[in-house]
Parts: sequence; C-alpha cells; structure tokens
Amino acid sequence: MPLTPGAFSAIGLVTADARYDVYRSYVSSASKAIPETMQQIYREMAEQGINKIKELGFTRNTISLHYSIDLRYAGQSHEVTIDIPATIIKSKVTHAIIQKLVDMFHERHKYLFGHCSPNATVEFITLSVSATGPMPKGKMYEIEKGDDNPTQARKADRKVFFAEFQDTKLAPHLNVPI
Repeated sequence: MPLTPGAFSAIGLVTADARYDVYRSYVSSASKAIPETMQQIYREMAEQGINKIKELGFTRNTISLHYSIDLRYAGQSHEVTIDIPATIIKSKVTHAIIQKLVDMFHERHKYLFGHCSPNATVEFITLSVSATGPMPKGKMYEIEKGDDNPTQARKADRKVFFAEFQDTKLAPHLNVPI
C-alpha cells in the first residue's frame, strides 16, 4: 500500500507524461495509397504534436514521437492498429514501405484473431502520431516492513463515535482506527 493512498491518483496525474495525439483520416486501399501523401501527412501531424508539447515547456530534444496506422480488410467494420517504427516514417515512404505495413497488418491480425487473409484487399483508415514530453517521476517510498509483533503498530488511543464514544486503537503511520 502506498504511504498516501488518498493522493495516489493525484500523484499519477502530476507525474504522467504530457501527450498530444493527432489523427488524420486516410481512407485508401493499400494498392492505391500514395506514399508521398502519407509521408506529408505524417510530417504535418508530427509538427503539430511537437508544437503542442513545446507549448507546455518541453524542448524538442526531449519530445518523442510514436507513429501508428489503422488498417482493416475491405468490408470489415473494425480496424487493427499497427505501430510503425519511427525509422520507416523518417525515411522516405515508398510502395515497398506500404507493402511492409500491409505485411505487418497480416501478422498482427493473425496474432489477434488466429487467422489472416494475405490475398484480401487491405484498407488504410487512420494515420496517427503521438507526441510525448516526459515528466519527472520522483521517488516513491515504501513502508518499512515490520515483524510479527502487532503491538509496534499501535500509535495511540482516541475517542471515536459509534452511536456513542468508544476508545479505539490507531495504526502508527496511517492514523486510522485498527
């Protein structure tokens, strides 16, 4: 148990990394996708994400980018998200890269659903970029481990009202009745 369980959510809030997600529709069959257009869209989204995170006081060299794409088989109503290594986007997007994304989709689909259809038409649906600025995490302290003797956990007695006041025992560092 953390030392301050009531504040644990707040601690998570103030230590969570700053993140800005950018999404852009790009509905196209893989065979008709235009590499240069995809490259330009990813560049624009990355720039938008970087600028938003920089507004929060982060410097460019601390901001990381994560690229992904949502794909599906033609006629399906749900997409599968594929994480794209940044090196693919930072290099020139080509038809070979597009085929690699399709191959990654087939692998992911098989992993998730136990099958894939390599000869089926694959559609690109959504391109996305996440820009992240890292927050310092600080150090969490652990409660020291006690021994089997419960008397050391006793801090004091105090009056507590249970339809009438009664004496109760308090845990030393939690300040709650035990």
